[in-house]
Amino acid sequence: MVLAWCAVVMTGRYPRALFRLNTALLRWIAHYLAYYNLLTDRYEILQFTPRADSPVRFEVQYPQ
Repeated sequence: MVLAWCAVVMTGRYPRALFRLNTALLRWIAHYLAYYNLLTDRYEILQFTPRADSPVRFEVQYPQ
């Protein structure tokens, strides 16, 4: 997040690679917290990419 903030301040836009990395990390955190808080009984190890059969959905659009 700090690298993304620095890149936005210096270049004025969010680099796609950092956006995808931050989104993947936030997706994994959402899956973990859903399992930890007993919202789902499936724990998917290192779920960084979205899947259609996943009980947790986390989607973010790239900012324009």
